[in-house]
Amino acid sequence: MLVLGGSAIAQTQKFTMAEAVNGLRTNLAVKNISQFSWSNDGKSYIQAVKGGYLITDLRTNKQDTLVSLTQLNRNLADNKLKAVPQIKFISNSHGYYNANDKMVWVEKSGSDWKVKNSVSIDKEASNMKVFGDNQTFAFTVKNNLFVNKNGKTIAVTNDSNENILNGAANVHRNEFGIDTGIFPAPNSESVAFYRMDQTMVADYPIIDWSVTPAVNHNIKYPMAGQTSHQVTLGVFNIKTQKTTFLNVEGEKDQYLTAVTWSPDSKYIFIAVLNRGQNHMKMNQYDAVTGNLVKTLFEETSDKYVEPQHPLTFLPNSNTDFIWQSQRTGYNHLFHYNVEKGLVSQITKGDWLVTDILGFNDKKKEIYFTSTKETPLE
Repeated sequence: MLVLGGSAIAQTQKFTMAEAVNGLRTNLAVKNISQFSWSNDGKSYIQAVKGGYLITDLRTNKQDTLVSLTQLNRNLADNKLKAVPQIKFISNSHGYYNANDKMVWVEKSGSDWKVKNSVSIDKEASNMKVFGDNQTFAFTVKNNLFVNKNGKTIAVTNDSNENILNGAANVHRNEFGIDTGIFPAPNSESVAFYRMDQTMVADYPIIDWSVTPAVNHNIKYPMAGQTSHQVTLGVFNIKTQKTTFLNVEGEKDQYLTAVTWSPDSKYIFIAVLNRGQNHMKMNQYDAVTGNLVKTLFEETSDKYVEPQHPLTFLPNSNTDFIWQSQRTGYNHLFHYNVEKGLVSQITKGDWLVTDILGFNDKKKEIYFTSTKETPLE
């Protein structure tokens, strides 16, 4: 009864407006693990906290400081950090971060952390993407794309027209799950990228009222029924420093989505969606020549087709992958083989698969989240 009584009081507790609003970030905030990542041995997890990163042993639940702001600054002669940067940990003793116009790789030495290597980058660099080798990275400066390998920056594109964007993340207005315009090959030897030409799109005025007098800034925005931008996909070979554009046929203003490299870095898969959004082709292209290899399958709908996710290849396979599709009315998982086509529908029912979390290859299991039990959780 005491427990029930306490629960009842908690449910009827009243808050002032200040408590209700500010509490969302303090006493009423949902507790979360910030910047969660696994340790490389899978026995611990890493999280960001104020002033550093903690590592927690899963078996004992013991927490320890992995790295602190003091440790990072101790070996920085100049440009000391005011706050802990967002560190990507390669292992429990190696990581990298982007701060003060530099890409910095750090490593643990005894009880301390030291800078192993650092590379200066342009102050206007954005859309940073680190490759699988954890050394090579790509970024954009204004409308052009650059790659840095072994400390040397290479210009991938050199378009003087600011309305031609290379490697930008806002292709197709970020529809269809698009959140990047840079796609590194798994072997880190090439990079695919979106090239968006919006020179044919009409200007749309945006008034900045924060200054006096107000200032007009024109942006490219295609109004309904008017000409839209045109997108192509290029592949840059870092060794030869040559770019090949994929020979994608179809309407000039069609959508190129779900861009995926094959694990062996030989092929690129693209969901090519028509402007009407009711017919999609899953095409396979040769990454070297840019030529179409074949269309693996097609999806059509009397309403719309909405590809939201890239292919997810099964562990240690260059041929078998999972495709997420709403063809049944609900987002579900389908097993495909590059040569054989559709193998099976993995999940079924009047509910949605919301995310693929990973695989247990030994048990042939897929881990995913869904709305099967309840859409609320």
